[in-house]
Amino acid sequence: MEAMDNIAAFSLFATIAAFTPGPNNIMLAASGANFGLKRTLPHITGVNVGFLCVVISGGLGLGGLFALAPFLFDMVRIFAIGFLAYLAYKIATTSPHSDKSLQSQIETDNSAPQPIGFWTAFLFQWMNPKALIVVVSAITAYTNSGDTFLLSLVAIVIIFAIVTFLSTLLWCWLGTLIAQFLSSPR
Repeated sequence: MEAMDNIAAFSLFATIAAFTPGPNNIMLAASGANFGLKRTLPHITGVNVGFLCVVISGGLGLGGLFALAPFLFDMVRIFAIGFLAYLAYKIATTSPHSDKSLQSQIETDNSAPQPIGFWTAFLFQWMNPKALIVVVSAITAYTNSGDTFLLSLVAIVIIFAIVTFLSTLLWCWLGTLIAQFLSSPR
């Protein structure tokens, strides 16, 4: 019974963490608005795979490392702020295009705006402050020590995989809706 209570509590925690605004969700909405769902799929995949790798790493020791050496977390946070500023600049300077004008620009110009790719999104997870805080919180609050640690870590990874996938798709789709709304003459 206690295990089911923990799964329900963690599922709620993971859902709130995944669906609330944060760097990933905002970037996915912007990418969806500028490039559409299909061209944003590598970004979505990079977020999902990268975040799950951070969760697994957190469960296998990253959380303990940050607890022993808090200055490392501060260093990651400083680097993350710089990377977020870079990504914000990239998003802010991406001009909106209709599908037709974007396609013609791609055919004639190799420097056309591109969505964030798999590896950039994957690597960003390792310095995303929200992701790191969520992972350390999840690992410390929802794993059991001893014999059931790996089982609880597997449950956390599975639940995060489901809610993160749904969240990234939803935020990208919301971006495409925003783009449709903003492109309407009304």
